[in-house]
Amino acid sequence: LQEASKNLHTDALTGLATRVTFETTMKERFMSNKQGHLFVIRIDSLTDYAKTHSNEQIDSLIRDFTQTILKTTEKSDQHPDPLFRIVGSEFILVSESRDRKDSEALCKALSEALTELGKVYDKPGMAHIGGVAFDPRSTTASLISAATEAYEKARLIGDNSYAFSDGAENARTISEWHTLVDKAINENRFEINYAFQAYSLTEGSENQIVIEEALSQVKDEQNQTVPIGTFVSIAESSGRITEFDLNVIKAVIEHIKQQQVTHQIAINLSMSSLRDNNFRRTLFELLEAHPQEAKQITFSITAYAATQDLDSFVSFVSFAHRAATRVMLKRFESRLMEVDKLGGYRLDYIRLARHYTEGLARDSEKQLVVESMREVGELIGVQIIAESVASDEDLQKLIQIGIQAASR
Repeated sequence: LQEASKNLHTDALTGLATRVTFETTMKERFMSNKQGHLFVIRIDSLTDYAKTHSNEQIDSLIRDFTQTILKTTEKSDQHPDPLFRIVGSEFILVSESRDRKDSEALCKALSEALTELGKVYDKPGMAHIGGVAFDPRSTTASLISAATEAYEKARLIGDNSYAFSDGAENARTISEWHTLVDKAINENRFEINYAFQAYSLTEGSENQIVIEEALSQVKDEQNQTVPIGTFVSIAESSGRITEFDLNVIKAVIEHIKQQQVTHQIAINLSMSSLRDNNFRRTLFELLEAHPQEAKQITFSITAYAATQDLDSFVSFVSFAHRAATRVMLKRFESRLMEVDKLGGYRLDYIRLARHYTEGLARDSEKQLVVESMREVGELIGVQIIAESVASDEDLQKLIQIGIQAASR
């Protein structure tokens, strides 16, 4: 009985408590009116890793992964938090910290520690983290659903990133998300908002729109907007993202035609669509049928997404140019891409990550980075755009440096 109980409550590989203990722990916390945060942590692409590594190597990675989390939580200001191995690559961390800032600090420390572990295993993307605050009104199922939604958002941010859900009350299960994705795509249940207008900073054309972004909003059956990051992530995993991306492109083409748009409109594309040959064939036929509208379209891909498959990204840039469209690399950070290789990608626009220009006027290091990027843009014939510039002071500094366009 003792041995069976041990096997039920303790994971043999890591020594962590299992799902059974986790569920009991959560019941006790709810009954004792405790508050805190719950985190879903998943090792990325463990199945793919297993295809090229031995069982011993996989076990070693999982054990080191576990120890990394345990050591990081011990180092934090909080008391050591219980960590559970739920199944395979999925872990759950339960924290008593009610404070969002403390929980974000913990996630940042975990992210940095996992990045270092990734260097040891030649696996830059080690894991992602999704967090949610809980209180006695929550249920274990709703918390996991909410944390999973946050985890899906984190997957779109970058390697070893984290995200938080606003709350567990209205969180959907994965099954419910798949149903929502299917219905939204089948019924074209989405709207497009045109935002992030970037205006020229060049003297004589200051009020001219250079480019604006087409932002998709998906509605549920109650006509409520759903988190687009989670929607895209689920649509990718279910194999339906290419349909959604094509529907958005068709809607933008119709908008350009009806409104007689003369500036560029950026359309966000997922990497799943970008590397899909059937998607490219269908898209090329669509753009060939609308040559005038194609000239106003810029396909937008995040720098992080592009680095996940550079060959496909570079290939798509060539494809986009053959179709008379343009390509923008957005949220660019020098840590993600080697600057001296940017010229080979033949980009049309690079939109700098927001943190490069926040407080630019008072930060000499940021000014040096932005000045360098302006010089790079001139050398390789790419327009450099600043994103979401908040202050007039920062905007004047951008004009002084010579950046060509910025959104407010």
